[in-house]
Amino acid sequence: MGSSGQSTLLQVQTLFAGAAAVIVDSASILTEFSDPPVDPGNIQRRLRILETDSAVIARRIQDLLDADQADTSRHSELSRLSYMLDLVIDHLGVVADIARMHDLIAVPDELVDLITILLGCAQLTAVYIAALRGRHRELHCATMRYRAEDGLRIGEEFLLHRPARAYTESALLEICGALNRAAHSFHQVADALHTMDTLA
Repeated sequence: MGSSGQSTLLQVQTLFAGAAAVIVDSASILTEFSDPPVDPGNIQRRLRILETDSAVIARRIQDLLDADQADTSRHSELSRLSYMLDLVIDHLGVVADIARMHDLIAVPDELVDLITILLGCAQLTAVYIAALRGRHRELHCATMRYRAEDGLRIGEEFLLHRPARAYTESALLEICGALNRAAHSFHQVADALHTMDTLA
């Protein structure tokens, strides 16, 4: 690979690390629901700032890849990963939007557990991106997939056993759906990272 392509991939790796940090921050904010009452408006405002940061990072990654024609097959993989990381932020942002819309100051323990699992997935994403050249990639991938699947199980059980008996209950089911989509996206992120040898 030429020096130009190498430089592009190094810049992209740095941006991916930034995207992972934004995801960790976003999931960390949602864990505040474990200590109610929370201010849903404040949570929404902070998540929206992070959503903007994520969109800027995704745009910068795409611009770098578009400007460098060194390895278009690799660029396709990186573009897909960038899209999925940004999608995770979108799903977490939806949780904040729903909470604000319905003025929710707390969520059930099951959803707190699911949010905690997603924070773990976010942290593993950050570790995985930093370790793409390391020897423990398989372990990181397996752990991340397992946690995402555990989150999906919790979410599916919540949706199955908690009927929407009231307006607030309906909002909680919407939140669970958004959290489930985030868990599914984390599983896809793990799959995408697993297919890559290295970023640089």
